[in-house]
Amino acid sequence: MNKRNKQTKVRENTLQQEEREIERRESERREKERRENELEREGRERDERETERRENELEREGRERDKREKERREKERRERDRMEREKEERERNEESESDQDDIPPQFEEMTNQLQICNWLIANPEILNLANQMLTAKSQDIGVSKTASYDNTNNVISYGKIYDWLIVPFQIRKQLITLYYYILIGQL
Repeated sequence: MNKRNKQTKVRENTLQQEEREIERRESERREKERRENELEREGRERDERETERRENELEREGRERDKREKERREKERRERDRMEREKEERERNEESESDQDDIPPQFEEMTNQLQICNWLIANPEILNLANQMLTAKSQDIGVSKTASYDNTNNVISYGKIYDWLIVPFQIRKQLITLYYYILIGQL
């Protein structure tokens, strides 16, 4: 019995060792799977973070590109506006210079059209002659007399001085130029 007991014990030991070995292997296999799963999970998380980082970077680059494009368009708009203002300023300056060229020297010191009108009214013979000449010269454009000469009182009569101010700009310019030429005796 002793021998049998020994054999039984040996078998039990062997079985226990085998069971322990199986458990150890199973434990190692589970640990290996856990590590693999952990590594796989970490890899997925890393990939997700990398994908999110790339998406954020692309989004940021898109915003920056949009911002640069908006700034470029704004700069171009400001440049066009500046060039347009400069062009308008040049045109105004050219117009002012041409207006100043057309104004007779007697009128250069006068600062507005009302002063010029008053000067012309103070000289009725010049105004009357100029109006007659202008009427004769420009009947085709329909310019009416702005003043008339009254022979009975030898005085210039006119409706409102403001009628002069509503005459279109080109016609006023012609009138002033015509008066100038009359004054210097060229017509």
